[in-house]
Amino acid sequence: KLSGGQKQRVAIARAFYMLREVFIFDESTNALDEENEKQIIDHINSIKEEKTIIFITHKPSLLEKCNKIYKIENKKIFKIK
Repeated sequence: KLSGGQKQRVAIARAFYMLREVFIFDESTNALDEENEKQIIDHINSIKEEKTIIFITHKPSLLEKCNKIYKIENKKIFKIK
């Protein structure tokens, strides 16, 4: 009986606990409130030099600290940054 945001936080915590080299986050914070989302994104960004992190999102604000940004549109990939 967990909320959507609680389920997302548990899933993210499990990913970090498993010490993976690559993390793929597909709309992983969409059910979180802004404060929890910011804290999680800040933590994810703090390890980006050590791990490969891929964000899939519709929220441009989550991509501000990304090294590379790509957009997929009409079955084509465009490099944005």
